[in-house]
Amino acid sequence: MKILITLFLFINLSFASSLKIGDDLSSLKVEDQFDKILEINKNIKKIIIVFSKDKGDEIKSFLETNPNYLKTNNALYFADVSAAPKFVTNLFMVPKFKKYNYSIGLIRDEKVAESFPKKDENNLTIIELEENKISSIKYEKSLK
Repeated sequence: MKILITLFLFINLSFASSLKIGDDLSSLKVEDQFDKILEINKNIKKIIIVFSKDKGDEIKSFLETNPNYLKTNNALYFADVSAAPKFVTNLFMVPKFKKYNYSIGLIRDEKVAESFPKKDENNLTIIELEENKISSIKYEKSLK
């Protein structure tokens, strides 16, 4: 199943160098740490993406002190784990993530990760959506 999802994401996202304003994300599906597929639907207004462990730790702290943030903001949280070896992801990262009380969409494939806009590893990418389409892309140091 994971291979199919990765292949699906690769096919859908590999033709564009990076997602951009106006792109429709209704076909985007990413698995979380519980192997549940996170889908973009009309209720989703924001996708928060981290590209480093440090930013992931910051988001974890933020979400622990603001446990309703994702739900209140109709947001999904994605983490790029593609740089980690698969055995590290499966043996260490995923079990750790399963202890969290929120879903993290895991971007496991490097080609897919490259499709998401990124300023650098010290910034979050925040994609805002309207009717499944990207309405803005922002780079922030932290969530507010």
